[in-house]
Amino acid sequence: RKAKPKPVLPPKLPVAPGPLVWKPSPVPCAEVDQSLAVGAGASLNKVAQSVLQGQRVLFTQQYRDLSDVRRIVNERLKKLQQAGAQEAFERALLGSGGLEESRNIRWYSSQRRAIARRMLVPVDVEGGHVLLNGAPKIGYLKELYKHEGDKVVVLRANDVSALNVAWTHFCNGVHYPFLQHPLHPFFGVYFTPTPIDHFTLLTDWLDSNPEALSG
Repeated sequence: RKAKPKPVLPPKLPVAPGPLVWKPSPVPCAEVDQSLAVGAGASLNKVAQSVLQGQRVLFTQQYRDLSDVRRIVNERLKKLQQAGAQEAFERALLGSGGLEESRNIRWYSSQRRAIARRMLVPVDVEGGHVLLNGAPKIGYLKELYKHEGDKVVVLRANDVSALNVAWTHFCNGVHYPFLQHPLHPFFGVYFTPTPIDHFTLLTDWLDSNPEALSG
């Protein structure tokens, strides 16, 4: 099996991130204070059930605990979705409130995202990494949150995942069949256009009209 290439960071970030740059907002202190700390030896099944019932949880030890709880939660939601048991689903989500009546996949997906927002993660802004053992280093953390004034902020699990994926794409670059070089999209930039036929038409037209690029 071919090993994945290590991320290669471009010489410098395309902008100097500041207060006006869009980024996921840190979790308010009042919300963090109401969360249940998940430390070493915690029963992850019980943690998953608490999250399903509306409890916010703050992971403090292992990044794998976060991954395992998300997996357990998603497995339970998938079983409920497959069974079409919306009433049981609503009973499992006592703390979510305002549940819609639709049983379609989009509805379940929205509930899954809402549940993931109850899982909180501490982040070291200065070091640019998640304060959990085994967590990936995410360069955006330092670049985007250095203006917060705090050395440590708390983010939601889905936001950490989004930052991690975006950082990997930024470092490695994204390849397109209509370009000879990769692009390094900054966080928040839409970089997965579909379909791409219009880009092919544009490149064909530019090849036939090189003078269009001369001005």
